[in-house]
Amino acid sequence: MKFSETDKKRIEEAVKQAEAKTSGEIMPMCLANSDFYPAAHYRAAFVFSFIIATAFYYKWGTFLDSMWFFSIIIVGMILGYFSAYLPFIKKLFLIKKETAEEVYQRALQAFLENNLHNTRDRTGILIMISVLEKRVEILADIGINEKASPQEWHKLASNLITHIKNKKITDGLIEAITTCGETLAEHFPIKHDDTNELSNKLITN
Repeated sequence: MKFSETDKKRIEEAVKQAEAKTSGEIMPMCLANSDFYPAAHYRAAFVFSFIIATAFYYKWGTFLDSMWFFSIIIVGMILGYFSAYLPFIKKLFLIKKETAEEVYQRALQAFLENNLHNTRDRTGILIMISVLEKRVEILADIGINEKASPQEWHKLASNLITHIKNKKITDGLIEAITTCGETLAEHFPIKHDDTNELSNKLITN
């Protein structure tokens, strides 16, 4: 997922405005995908080889010896494996439970890598979009989770997913940042000695 410079600046400004009212730190992130998903490639390889081998068998089965038939299966597996590099094909071979776990694990990794757990009042929050899976993870540090309910983040994530499906990812992310800022301001109003501890820029890959 590529963002224009204008979109990046809009998102950065949204973070700046949201954090102007709270001591919380908001970090937006958008990844093309959370994992390579090698199992999806193997599933595609199996399905493609089965379909191609079956088609050849019913069309020319009586004329194929075992070596030719085996070669056709191998070709089908290769085509299937490499076709899964195309996102729209890979998505066909992903399992919901698998993607949910991988996106969550990637969000945890990003949370730690970007030091969201090291803010002064433990008020860091990550809003992460994983485009391939069309999933959103919102992770808040312990200081926030003690006061804000998980239902608030679930609703925020659901609304953002709707925007992603409608191909309005920038608008959706800005709305999520704004709403997140309002929630944080309610529980963690800005302090007189507040400093911007983390970057306001959108993180992408």
